[in-house]
Amino acid sequence: MKKTVVIGVAGSSACWKVCALIEELQKKMSGEVIIRVVMTHSSAHFIQPLMFQILTHQHVYLEVADEPDVEKISHVHLAQSCDLFLVAPATFNTIGKLAQGVADNMLTTVASAVPAATPKFLAPAMNDAMYNQEVLKENLAKLKERGYEEIPPRVDILASGKKAIGALAEVSEIVALIVEKLQD
Repeated sequence: MKKTVVIGVAGSSACWKVCALIEELQKKMSGEVIIRVVMTHSSAHFIQPLMFQILTHQHVYLEVADEPDVEKISHVHLAQSCDLFLVAPATFNTIGKLAQGVADNMLTTVASAVPAATPKFLAPAMNDAMYNQEVLKENLAKLKERGYEEIPPRVDILASGKKAIGALAEVSEIVALIVEKLQD
């Protein structure tokens, strides 16, 4: 039976890596996965929703009021029909919203309806100054208490040009964790 993965894409220069993530996940799952993408408006500045639609062959969700199937409430259906929920890249802003229970865009609204038993992952990507903030550590701790697992960022050259912690985890690492969790 096919598994459904919902990927929430927040606004980061690492958005393009989600394309590789989708392709690798599809290969590893040998066609036994449905991938649905939910985007924030800021992520659409980095990559167009059409790219994810082409890769997944699924509608891409950007607007809370976008209801392509009149018989289903999109954010509730996405959240409750997924076998795994991933936010990649997870930005400082999105992590803060999730930790505080703010549901003001499609990604955070879907996240608010994901059942507690559904595996949930965050793959942060941001500048090292942001990643090292105490408030981010507190927000990640809150989310871990609520069942989220962090896929920690790595040290690499960041958008600022500085080599530091904050780069999105390797796509292969993220995919391996997803596949392992889906096979449990």
